[in-house]
Amino acid sequence: MKASNGTTLRTIAEPAATSLEARIARLEAERAIRETIAHYARCVDARDSEGAASIFTEDGQLCGPGAPAVQGRNHIARLYGKLLGRMTSSTHLVGNEQVLFTSENSAMLHCALLAWEGFGEALDTGDANRFSLGRYELDMVREDNGEWRARTMTVVFAGQTGSPRYAEHVDRPWPPYSEAGAPAGGPQESAPSPAGGSQESAPAPAGGSQDSDDSKESASNAPRSSTNEWLKM
Repeated sequence: MKASNGTTLRTIAEPAATSLEARIARLEAERAIRETIAHYARCVDARDSEGAASIFTEDGQLCGPGAPAVQGRNHIARLYGKLLGRMTSSTHLVGNEQVLFTSENSAMLHCALLAWEGFGEALDTGDANRFSLGRYELDMVREDNGEWRARTMTVVFAGQTGSPRYAEHVDRPWPPYSEAGAPAGGPQESAPSPAGGSQESAPAPAGGSQDSDDSKESASNAPRSSTNEWLKM
């Protein structure tokens, strides 16, 4: 992962991988992390809510500026089931992936998002289409079975048609982790909001807020969650 001081380009410090075996393991881990976000995008387009939620740890969080965190893999799967069920077709493209290892078993993944989502019966240019651009920011961990999963995933919008979500990527912390290995700006239990405070809330998706069964699925000490601000993921 790169950063710059003025016009000086530099590589952000990571835990050293000095032996050949360690360097190969690092490359394999980076490939696995990239595959995880590709799997997520494919599952969203297939309207596979459980598959999309499978990239999260059991107590993982889905976060977005101006929206409450949704915590717990099962809780996230139920939310995706509601949101993805509204779409008739979609394509989510991810790219410009940047991976920063913070330890042997943890890493940050940042990538760009370009999405088209259809809600009608055919591809047209009317209100039945929505376009979104932005970033995915993931805090990844390697679990005991060797799979890399997201402990947190933050959706940051550069813009979204039919929505006030705009320019949320401006002034996000960079680099995301300090050279000492701590999150930029201090400890980070969930992704920070953009500079200037919370964003304006997005309109509620069809179906309104989650029912009481959804709330029961979240951990007792987890933040209260709602679908009200989640137009898309």
